[in-house]
Amino acid sequence: MVDLLPPALADGSGGVSQVLEDRESALQRRRDAEVLLAQFVRGQMTRHYWGHFAASLEDLGLLTGEHLEARVERGDGYSRLWLMPRRGGEAFLADVRLRGDRLERRLCRGDASSAAQGPSLGCPAGWNEFAAEEISNTWN
Repeated sequence: MVDLLPPALADGSGGVSQVLEDRESALQRRRDAEVLLAQFVRGQMTRHYWGHFAASLEDLGLLTGEHLEARVERGDGYSRLWLMPRRGGEAFLADVRLRGDRLERRLCRGDASSAAQGPSLGCPAGWNEFAAEEISNTWN
């Protein structure tokens, strides 16, 4: 017989409701982060049009909420938003940068423990890039 339950449920040491609650919490953190990433990218693209990238989320009128800690990095021709979870292991990155006369964006998610190991360009090693279309419903 194949056991389809997670180990905590299979041995009776955990409750189904706790596992479901943890999963729902993780999904909510992901949704919150993806909405904030979309707003950050849109805001930075607009701000760059007017001359420069914003230095902080506050400059864009954005808040992180209770589940996430944010860090904005800004330099000549780029701006990055790092979102680190207060609880849970998934972190996020939005990168907006000038390439020639075009602005490009990159959205990444991955294990928070490897966030600091990321290169200055692109997603950190082991992270997944995802398309803005995956969060297009948050842009409205």
